Amino acid sequence: MLDNPVLQQVRKDICDYGLIEPGFHVVTGISGGADSVCLLKVMKELGREYNLSITAVHVNHMLRGTESDADEAFVMDLCRKWDIPVRAFRADIAGISRTDGLTEEEAGREVRYRYLFQVLRESSADVIATGHHYEDNAETVMLNILRGCGLEGLAGMDYRSGSIIRPLLGVRRSQIEDYLRCEGIPWRTDSSNLSNKYARNRVRNLLFPAIKEHFQVDPAPVINRLSALARRDNACLEEQARKVFMEFGRKMDTGTSLDAEVLVSLDYAISSRIVRMAWEQATGSLKGLENVHVDEIIKLCRESGTGKRLCLPGGWSALLSYGRLLLSPMPAAERVFWSYPVNVPGKVHVNEAHGILEAYVLSKDQMTRQFPNWQEIKETSKTQAFDYLKINCGINIRNRRDGDRIRPFRAPGEKKLKKFFIDNKIPAEIRDEIPLVAAGSKILWVVGMRTSGEFRPDERTQSFLVLTWIDINDGGDKK
Repeated sequence: MLDNPVLQQVRKDICDYGLIEPGFHVVTGISGGADSVCLLKVMKELGREYNLSITAVHVNHMLRGTESDADEAFVMDLCRKWDIPVRAFRADIAGISRTDGLTEEEAGREVRYRYLFQVLRESSADVIATGHHYEDNAETVMLNILRGCGLEGLAGMDYRSGSIIRPLLGVRRSQIEDYLRCEGIPWRTDSSNLSNKYARNRVRNLLFPAIKEHFQVDPAPVINRLSALARRDNACLEEQARKVFMEFGRKMDTGTSLDAEVLVSLDYAISSRIVRMAWEQATGSLKGLENVHVDEIIKLCRESGTGKRLCLPGGWSALLSYGRLLLSPMPAAERVFWSYPVNVPGKVHVNEAHGILEAYVLSKDQMTRQFPNWQEIKETSKTQAFDYLKINCGINIRNRRDGDRIRPFRAPGEKKLKKFFIDNKIPAEIRDEIPLVAAGSKILWVVGMRTSGEFRPDERTQSFLVLTWIDINDGGDKK
């Protein structure tokens, strides 16, 4: 019946926040407790109106022995009675907690969501519904306050976060239990909820009752009002930050980069959010990034010079490189060197640089016929010509070495390759990947960028060494 207060509230919130659409397939988490049983019942009732498909998911945490097994049996029996498909999983949460260095609460939450998203993908469902309610949000905000949160923490839970919906967020715990009693629906009581071993239980069982007793105020409505105001303001700041991030952020193969000058020109309320967005895009989640890391990253952009690197959690780093902030995995401590001899004529496959080098020699007449404008070949061309007789030793294609030198064409004097890279603003993290054609420590060609004037052909050249670089990843591009 839709005149029940719980159903009325949920139906209103579904409409107000666009939680589900007709025909949706909803994956619903169910532990066997009052909240999740109520959620499943509400989804079943509203399913007739919205033509919903429902799949229930239960995760046995294996923390309470026979009690955990009895919860699983209860859920399986309930779903059979209600004719709702159910997927049940088992996970050694205590073991996972020890192995991963997490609290049992954290490990349980991560495992539950892992299975919920697994079922979401496998069943091609639309959303995941969880049983979080009014008091849950108040407890979450209080825990965030005790950890020293910012506006995001004060915002607490939202009715919708990506694929996750929380239809009961506007419903009080007492309403949930009244609804189940009225409907004659049993539920399981988790004995661990009575223990103050867990931080959330201490907030629920000790802190909130003390506030109610000593201040004569129910903390849940007050904190939820704070949460709603913070959520509204936070959404505005997030939207502003996302617009800047979309304009000045750039996804890379191994991370994300940002315009450092733009970042430091913004108010911290926006720049800190942009850093978090970049971290989430680069790593796949916000996990591991604390406020202290955000502060250090922004300080790096404001006060450091190019080439400065900051170590971040999870093997990631922040590098300032020619006006851009690069969030990427920390490079391996050990450089990997590679080198291949170049036979003339011949071809060399260079797997490390994802390309092929072709080499052959042409006479002056042949060169003029094949490349009538060879004097005008651009430095960025993937085909270059050299005076073969000026090369008095074998050549190799390789990556850089300490001591490499080049005399850039049409530039005064010789310089170290490292100085050449710095002058041309080549980021340090990609310098080892650039293929070089070298005669000993002298560089003939920085492929795709510059040739050496020392080995360039001229009007007196009789034998032309022609080198062509083919990018395998570009479908054989020789331009």
